[in-house]
Amino acid sequence: MSSTYPSYQQFQQDQQQLQFQQAQQAQQALNASGLSTFTQNVRQAQQQLMQVQQDLQQAQSQIDIQLDAQKRRLLETQQHVEQVIQQMNTFVQASQIQPQTQSSTYFRQN
Repeated sequence: MSSTYPSYQQFQQDQQQLQFQQAQQAQQALNASGLSTFTQNVRQAQQQLMQVQQDLQQAQSQIDIQLDAQKRRLLETQQHVEQVIQQMNTFVQASQIQPQTQSSTYFRQN
């Protein structure tokens, strides 16, 4: 099935390609302007740090998604345990009522 929207992977590739092109254009502009090697190195370090920052934000988003999924599973488990406890309480109550009924029936017959 073909979609008019690009996949997430294609989107990421397009973004990386765009960033690469922008970095090349920036480098060409720096070279044309005659800026010092030190300034170029600082700008390059800045771009690398910005990429690290973006990677960290993406990692944080993935961790948030995983944490939400784990919280949902934990809540489902807690609800299941509560249901089992309630069923056990119902069973215990029913078993306590049943012997009393039998013993009172026994005494009534005598």
